[in-house]
Amino acid sequence: MDGPIKDVTSELLYPLTLFCDSVNQEALGIQILEESELEEPYRGLLAHNSDMTTQLEVFHHGSIELLVLHCSMEGDSHRREVVLLIKGSEKPVEYGAIDINLAAFNEQVREIIIQGQRPLGRILSEFNINYRSEPMAFIKVTSNANINNALGLTQSRVLYGRRNVLKGDLGIDIAHIIEILPPSQ
Repeated sequence: MDGPIKDVTSELLYPLTLFCDSVNQEALGIQILEESELEEPYRGLLAHNSDMTTQLEVFHHGSIELLVLHCSMEGDSHRREVVLLIKGSEKPVEYGAIDINLAAFNEQVREIIIQGQRPLGRILSEFNINYRSEPMAFIKVTSNANINNALGLTQSRVLYGRRNVLKGDLGIDIAHIIEILPPSQ
């Protein structure tokens, strides 16, 4: 499905739509893809049922750091626009938007999430929290000024990503996530 973000269901692109709307960014050209349409290295990085933090650390041979660009809270919903970076290099390896359901976690984990110092994938691993990753869609995105700035791009580029949901043991949604990767090097 070709067209600007408003032509694709906002539910599918949630929570990216929150940050695009809140910063008045131009519409993104988004196309929904089948897994088979993803080329490498994007297929290996996006078409899996685990967290992106782990996948990116293995692929880039380094630890991932979290940079929070924007953050908001509404009830138990902790929303943030982020960039994941390779530790010590400041190399961006993902731009994303995440809505974390704080009610799915104990008080200690909630506090760590709210601090915004570690990617959610690392927190889930450190606290042995059982979850399953359920990619809902793979996307092809034409980057806008906001994404270009976050990923250190000088011009609009075609990028690939996914819409993902993390579910806890009882089927409770832990997080809704849009994950967009920079151009492969």
